[in-house]
Amino acid sequence: MSDKATPAPFAYELELLKVELETITSSIRQMDEITKDTKHWTIVLWTAAVGGALATPSLHVFVGLTAVIPLLFSYVEASYRQIQRRFIWRSEFIGRLIRSGKLQEAFEQQSMAAFNLWDPAGWYTGGKECRDFASIRHVISFPSLYLLYGGLTLVSVVLGLLVHVLLRA
Repeated sequence: MSDKATPAPFAYELELLKVELETITSSIRQMDEITKDTKHWTIVLWTAAVGGALATPSLHVFVGLTAVIPLLFSYVEASYRQIQRRFIWRSEFIGRLIRSGKLQEAFEQQSMAAFNLWDPAGWYTGGKECRDFASIRHVISFPSLYLLYGGLTLVSVVLGLLVHVLLRA
């Protein structure tokens, strides 16, 4: 970099990149909080529904239906994870540009054009690569989703079958 002062438009672009990275980080953190809260609500609601159905003889037949609760909440969490993955993709995209020397080139050319600034969720720069990275098929394969929600669903189904068999006996 030369001893010349940074031109105003380039300084603005650098500041915009900094703000974009801060926005990405804060958005990822926010999505983590939302998914944590979703998990908490799932466990509370599912536990109450299963407990209520098992404790009330007239509701025993509905124990198996409590499997719907984790299925619905898993969809909600997967939706938020998809949004989060778009922010993660954009962060990684910027990181790849920096590691490839594009930041140094930007300083030499006094232009951040290669960074396609202010696209924190990767809507404009992402394309197919970003859509694949954030696809529902990819997101639902996360152990944090399928172990919790799948486990609760399985427990509901097994309890429903057990109650059904015991009620017939």
